[in-house]
Amino acid sequence: MTIQPELLISFCRCYDLKDHATNIFQDIINSLGTYVQSLFINPQLLSASIGTGGVGGSGGGGSGGGGNGSGVGGTSGQQSQLMGGMPVGPGISPQPGFIFRGVFLPLVVTFPSGQSKSTFLEMLDKMEPPPIPDGYGISVAYACLLDIVRSISLSIQGPSQLGEENPAPYMQRVDEADKALHIQLIHSSWLGLLTALGPLIDAATDESSTESVLKAIQNYAALCGLLELHTPRDAFITALCRASLPPHYALSVLNVNYQGNAFKSHMRLGSQDMTGASIGFHGGTYADIDQQQQQRHPVVAVGTPLPTSSLPVGAHQGPVLLTAKNLQCMRSVLHLAHCHGSILGSSWHIVLTTLQHLAWILGLKPSTGGSLQAVQKPPTDANSITQVMTDLPVLSTMLSQLFESSQYLDDVALHHLIDALCKLSHEAMELAYNNREPSLFAVAKLLETGLVNLSRIEVLWRPLTNHLLEICQHPHIRMREWGVEAITYLVKAALQYKYERPLKENLKLQTLLLGPLSELSSVPHGDVRQRQLDCVLLVLNGAGETLSHGWPLVLGIIGAVSDHHGESLIR
Repeated sequence: MTIQPELLISFCRCYDLKDHATNIFQDIINSLGTYVQSLFINPQLLSASIGTGGVGGSGGGGSGGGGNGSGVGGTSGQQSQLMGGMPVGPGISPQPGFIFRGVFLPLVVTFPSGQSKSTFLEMLDKMEPPPIPDGYGISVAYACLLDIVRSISLSIQGPSQLGEENPAPYMQRVDEADKALHIQLIHSSWLGLLTALGPLIDAATDESSTESVLKAIQNYAALCGLLELHTPRDAFITALCRASLPPHYALSVLNVNYQGNAFKSHMRLGSQDMTGASIGFHGGTYADIDQQQQQRHPVVAVGTPLPTSSLPVGAHQGPVLLTAKNLQCMRSVLHLAHCHGSILGSSWHIVLTTLQHLAWILGLKPSTGGSLQAVQKPPTDANSITQVMTDLPVLSTMLSQLFESSQYLDDVALHHLIDALCKLSHEAMELAYNNREPSLFAVAKLLETGLVNLSRIEVLWRPLTNHLLEICQHPHIRMREWGVEAITYLVKAALQYKYERPLKENLKLQTLLLGPLSELSSVPHGDVRQRQLDCVLLVLNGAGETLSHGWPLVLGIIGAVSDHHGESLIR
């Protein structure tokens, strides 16, 4: 059923889209989400929490032998060798499957995308019922979830779009009736899919299963953005961002709860209730998930937490550990932003916040031109498990490519990106007022974004440089240094750029470009004024002949230096 887009469309059109009708498509998706969660309810934990052993059996039906395996990996001291029935440890390749709260369910059968096989329906002629493996339920449910996303994507975008180099924009291809149907497909499915797919990122034991879930979430978020459905778009993007950081860390810095609780208010009345399963699945297990992730996935980086203005000093004790899965999810976030930046809108902020924290933890610091480079950090102690990160140059390049690709965004999408970077930078400035070391990620990326968009300088120059001028007035010397570095670097690059209308003939553009440099004269800090005059000297040497209309501003900058600025500036 889930591999047939036409059938899902029919359900949605004939039921969900009509008033006072049963939301059949929504109930199918929600039931699947509830089923996935029920598979991971540990009967022992359930009976202990409720206080009656008989209730535990109802949760154990789905997990079967998985529940028995959980006893082995509980608190028996064998956790390093066996966790939830799954062998873990150095040199052991993880068995494909999912593990949560000590319940391990292996993937026992795989289904090619868009194909189904009715294994047990073909055995109806047998006298005895065939044995069903413990992981069969999750294997089928996992395949169904991926195929539902695929079918919804085909329903909205159409198969013809997959092979075309320049497909027609979505709004030009559909009429109002089709758009209403597509919106209903998302409204009916997003919460159920998120309730199931979000936890599966954490629970997946191998890289391949994790990647399939991440791609499904990416594709679905892009569909939501295409239809301008902001709540589901932001929810799916948040799921990716949360998975990029350790759970306890993501909970505090992203200020989001797990999906089952955070978004349950969006469920429509009359649909199958999933809140009980959601709360049971997610509640109070952040430390457990941290420990399980570190056992199942190698820790590849150890860093310090980035101070944030929303948290008091010392809120994060000890180092932050990033696993291989965290970095796999980081690459997924980068891929989403790189390929679908035009639909992110206001969700750029959560994406950039996540990338800023990851860059800080990984020790990526800004360098010339705004790119991030790895800084070699000494081990924090003798037992440090920091490894040589071969991924760091790759991640740094992906970060730079993300902002380089902003040149392909339309003007509105570019403004969303710049607004998000400015907001992130304001948060860093607030932090620096309290003498806490700020992140320079946003300032560096504002510079990098400006450099690759000089071809449409009028669109971004004022919002970009106005914010950088604010930074130049900051009392924190590192903030100031990077603010003036960004302004002077941008001015020099903009004056050297070859515009369609030559800069020498464009009075308005000359005034626009030199304006921020001139406004630095009002900054009282001597270090900023020194960099300003250094920049003026370089501009005169490199582009002096083109500044036929810009001389009044240049002379104004030089004339603003007075006796109280000191001998070095005057010279």
